[in-house]
Amino acid sequence: MLGFLLPFITLGQGSEFDNEVIRGYVVDQATGQGLKGAYIELLNYAPKITATSLDDGSFELKNIPVGHQRVRVEIEGYYECIHSVYVVAGKQSVVTIRMNEEISEAIVVVEAEGSKRKDKGRYRNSKIKVTDEMNAVSVHAFSIEEVIKYVGGYGDPARTLTNFPGMFNIDDTQNYIVSRGNSPYGIQWMIEGVPIENPHHFATMGNTGAAFPLLNNNLLGNSDFVNGAFSAQYGNAYSGVFDIKMRRGNNDRFEFSGQLSTRGVELVAEGPLKKKGASFAIAVRMGILDLLQLLKINIGTNATPDFYDVNFKIDIPTKRAGHFSIFGIGGLANIDFLHAEKRSNDLFVEPNINLYVRNRTVLAGIKHTMLFDKYTSLTTTASYLLESGDSYRDTIQQDSLEIPHFYVKNFRQRAGLSSIFKKKFTPK
Repeated sequence: MLGFLLPFITLGQGSEFDNEVIRGYVVDQATGQGLKGAYIELLNYAPKITATSLDDGSFELKNIPVGHQRVRVEIEGYYECIHSVYVVAGKQSVVTIRMNEEISEAIVVVEAEGSKRKDKGRYRNSKIKVTDEMNAVSVHAFSIEEVIKYVGGYGDPARTLTNFPGMFNIDDTQNYIVSRGNSPYGIQWMIEGVPIENPHHFATMGNTGAAFPLLNNNLLGNSDFVNGAFSAQYGNAYSGVFDIKMRRGNNDRFEFSGQLSTRGVELVAEGPLKKKGASFAIAVRMGILDLLQLLKINIGTNATPDFYDVNFKIDIPTKRAGHFSIFGIGGLANIDFLHAEKRSNDLFVEPNINLYVRNRTVLAGIKHTMLFDKYTSLTTTASYLLESGDSYRDTIQQDSLEIPHFYVKNFRQRAGLSSIFKKKFTPK
């Protein structure tokens, strides 16, 4: 295997590589309503870098050093929040910070004599704060920062998750998730609220993992993994639910990045659309093993997996008609195990057998969120899912007898429509 990893090559306009921008939105945790007047401050840096959120909750912090940073968000009536951001050179960081409304109740504070306590001790750490308030217990908050930090994650959300307490993987060649000792077949994947059985290349029916993910971590937003006590919106799972959210694109400037790694070659583009506040983000990727074969690099087999995938999200906010999001993932995967091309040291190809495997996956959806007031919202999602997996095998007989073979075709498609109505009566 190729043993190197090249860092991101980024191209941005109007920015120095040693100082970048953190942009984003401060919103209510329950309804997603933008919060005006929030105070945002970069921590552990002098001189102070601060900003105040606008009517739609948007804010911008300039001249931010690259690396792992933390910002503090404070607004009247809400718990203060500490949010972690990974700032990359040449690329603006776009984040959504969700705030919990503060509960008004009597509080007794016990302090040691001479205490220099200055804050009111009512912080919420975004690293442990879930995206859905209905997931009250047995839930892990998950972010792109987790994917970057964990060793052996290969940019795969599922592999990264197995580093969490109570999780493990039963096979290093696959990314199966074992939660609380249950079977990985009991995992339910959700993408933007749409259930999908197996978002991976070379996936088999009834399975929930594989070797190569369809999801691109460059478009990953803050997500939840629930490993017990599921809320009513989830079904068809008894082991765990991985509820994936996709992030918004940069609605201020165009940005492009590329990466070459042992997993493949990928390109990411994002930027504003003509409509004010609207944005797009798209990531395309192809596997690198086929390229290595063309370069005559021995990878241990002639059965080369070819795969291609695309992830995208278009975000369109409007003043009166609500907030629209168009999202999707798609992938093609092929691999041939050919007897005629078998080498003596081939690890996978069997003698006298040809095996052909084909996979196709498409998930597309449109989501609409209408905010009626500060405490009430309605989210409606329409989606279409197609999953296809073909496997053809024939046995080559040396004595010219009849050639036995078999052909298996798995095909599934589903159209879905769901609505979630949220009403917050009180902060409690």
